[in-house]
Formats: sequence, C-alpha cells, structure tokens
Amino acid sequence: MSDIPPAEPSAAPITSALTESPPPVSIRRIVWPALAVGFGLLVGSFFATGELAAFLTSAWATVPVVGLCMAAYLGVERRWARWTAVSFLIVLVGVGALFSCLMLVIGYTGWLEDELDPNALIEAGVGALVVLTVVIVSAAALPLVRRRHPGRRAFVTRVAIMFVMPMVGVMFVPLVFLNEPPLLALMSEMVESGQDPNLGRGVAGLVLDSVYGLCWTLPAAVFAVGYGVRRTFSEVIDRLGLIIPTRATWLTALIATVAILAGVWLMDLAVTWLWSRLGWPVTDERMVDVLFAHSFGVAGALIVGVTAGLGEEVVVRGILQPRVGILLSNLAFTAVHAYQYHWDALVQVFVIGLVLGFVRRRTDTTTTALIHGAYDVVVLGFSALAQPA
Repeated sequence: MSDIPPAEPSAAPITSALTESPPPVSIRRIVWPALAVGFGLLVGSFFATGELAAFLTSAWATVPVVGLCMAAYLGVERRWARWTAVSFLIVLVGVGALFSCLMLVIGYTGWLEDELDPNALIEAGVGALVVLTVVIVSAAALPLVRRRHPGRRAFVTRVAIMFVMPMVGVMFVPLVFLNEPPLLALMSEMVESGQDPNLGRGVAGLVLDSVYGLCWTLPAAVFAVGYGVRRTFSEVIDRLGLIIPTRATWLTALIATVAILAGVWLMDLAVTWLWSRLGWPVTDERMVDVLFAHSFGVAGALIVGVTAGLGEEVVVRGILQPRVGILLSNLAFTAVHAYQYHWDALVQVFVIGLVLGFVRRRTDTTTTALIHGAYDVVVLGFSALAQPA
C-alpha cells in the first residue's frame, strides 16, 4: 500500500483546482435544498412508473455519492459532518461489497436455477469472505493514508482514497473467482433461456438510460467537488477541468484519438496472441455485442459516445484524478468495466485509461472527453459493420 499517491495537482490550465475557500453565503444556501431534492427523488423512484421511474432510478448511482462528497467537504470544519461522511463511506462501501457478493452468488448458483448446489454456495461464500477481507485490508490502510495526507484540510482526500480503494478491490473479486465477467455470464444465461437480457427496455430504452445517467452525472459532479460548500460555480468548472473547446483542443483530440485507435489495434493483436498461447479465457464478444447492441446505429453510437465519453471522463479524470492521482483513478476506471470484460479487454482498458490520464494532466477534461467519445463512436461503428446482415 506504500504506492498510494498524494493528491495530484490539476492540469496546467486549471488555476484553482484544489481551492477550498468557502463561497459566499448566498451560494452555500443552495446545498441543503439541492441535497433534499436529490434524496427526495430517490424515494420517488419507488413510486414512479414508466420512463419517469427509469429516470429517477438512475439517480441511485450518483446522489448517495454526492452526499458522501458534500459531507466530506463540510467535515473539513465541522465534527458532525466528519462523522456523517464516515457513516456515508461505510454504507456505500458496504453496498458495493454486497453487490459483488450478489454477483458471486448469481455466478456460482445461476440466476434461473430452481435448485441451489450446496458446493456452489460454499464457493460463493469463500468469494464473499474475500470481498470482506478486501474491505478490512483497505480499512487497515487508514493510518498510512493519514500519514500521507495529514491534517484536517486533507480530510476530503482521505475520504476519497478510503472510498475508491475498497470499491476497486471488491469490483475485481467476482471476475477473479468466477473466471468470467459476471454481467456477461448473466446475460448469456438469459439469452440461452429465451429471456430478454435488456429486461424489456429495448433499443430506445437503453439509449435513453445512457442519457438519463449523464443527466444525473453532470449536476452530481458539480456538487461532488464542493459547489456551495468550498467552491463557486466557476471554481467548480475549473476544478473539473472543463473548458470551451478551441481549435487546438479539437486538433489534439483528433490526433490522440487516431494514435489510440492505432495503438489499441496493435495491442489487441499482441494480447490476442499472448492469451491464445497461454490458453487463457477471453471476453465473450458475442455477449459484448448483445450488451452494446443498442449503440450500433448511427444515433445510438453518437449518443453513447457522448454520454460515456463525457460522463466517465468527468467522473474519473475530472473528479477523481486531481484528488487521488492517475493510478488509483485509473484502477477505478478499469474496475468499473470488470463486470463486463475479461482480463484481455481489461488490460486494454487500463492502458487507454493511463493514456487519457496523462492527456488530462497535460491538458484538460474536455480534451479527454472528446478523445474518449470519438474512440467509442469509432469502435461501436466498426462493431456494427461487423454484424451479420
């Protein structure tokens, strides 16, 4: 654990990346109504129907984390907020651990099986113990994190690290134990049994889901970096690394996208050769196509490219990287994909993330979002062309 990075400075053009001077009272008054509305909408997701339910349900991926972030910023000066942040942290890590345990149980016992295999339950239980061990070991790293980031002013950084570390670990556990991505395994089982792996959402519904996610991610990112508590809106935009694209921004993104596409093509050849020589399992491309079938059209590819490119980059390279460094933020970026890709693809995801991390350090989040989005559009476009007529 000795390689935990200190808080990383932001990209060069961003002048107030880690500013933590409280904004005016008029802005601070926005925080509590915003949080109340957010958590109220979470409750409303249980009672809504149709597309409204789908939209509100998307908030569960962001609003609780915003609560953690706001409590952490308030905790710099207030003892009660520090305890609130710690409580949020324990709950969120616990939920992540439980979800990974659920993936293990489903993977070992089968989603659609009428009878449970006792041996499979034992194996799932061992995996759950490993998940618990990951959480405990991460918690034990707190003294080291305190030494690397001492003082009350570094409370936000400590919370960020103590949230990301265990979440990264527990996300990888199902893939390690099942030796296949749990989401793809579940989808394969549903397809073979004649069930709809998209749960009736259809192509349009899945595209809308990606839009709903972005609609929650962007405002959540604003509050997650301390809007109304430690920063004004202009300071938030600066902290996230968002700029109005210039001609140089577009040119940099174009050159980097072409370079990454070429590099990934070569890397894919090398990884495929190595994996085949060693006899290691690879990602089920057939199920990946099922997972992303909604984005194979022109409109779907563009929408998913924008939502994934902008949303993921704002979270990983905008929120996390300036706070916890390139390595830990990129591990989080890779871990999120461990439910849908095997190790062969995750290696490529990790390398792409590292490149984007260094681009972010030299430029801004807008540039990495353009690169990420353009890369996704091109890859989805080639995948669509490869589909049988």
